[in-house]
Amino acid sequence: MIAIVAAMTRGRVIGIGDSLPWNIPDETRHYRKLVNGKTIILGRKTFEAMKGNLPGLNKIVISRSTVQVEGAELCGTFEEALEKSRAYGSDAFVLGGQSIFELAMPYADMMFISYIKKDYEGDRFFPEIDPADWNVESRQDFAEFEYVVYSRKR
Repeated sequence: MIAIVAAMTRGRVIGIGDSLPWNIPDETRHYRKLVNGKTIILGRKTFEAMKGNLPGLNKIVISRSTVQVEGAELCGTFEEALEKSRAYGSDAFVLGGQSIFELAMPYADMMFISYIKKDYEGDRFFPEIDPADWNVESRQDFAEFEYVVYSRKR
């Protein structure tokens, strides 16, 4: 399975600069529980922003540069990252950023999305979700976010 995991506002904001514009501990705990022990795929800037907060995960970083990334495998393309994730024998969870989410959308089987209830300014956005492509499997309401699980329509 290939899954996208993201937190965003209803306006699809996922970041500003190289960081999250919010700090919601309940959402962070929920996110960490979901990806714990999994293989994750993320862009280099996202990896650098999260460094030190990803213990116990198989990490695959996509980057056009050949800069070494300590503690992760480096791939030049999304397809190469998927190939490496299969070698781990576990589901692949795509964690962003914006361009990586755009690359992952055609491949994703599931999406685990936290919709942040408050609006925030940002300059990084999640791709449009076409309701014709996705079923809503479940919704869970929290004080500061709504958690929605999607599965791809086949």
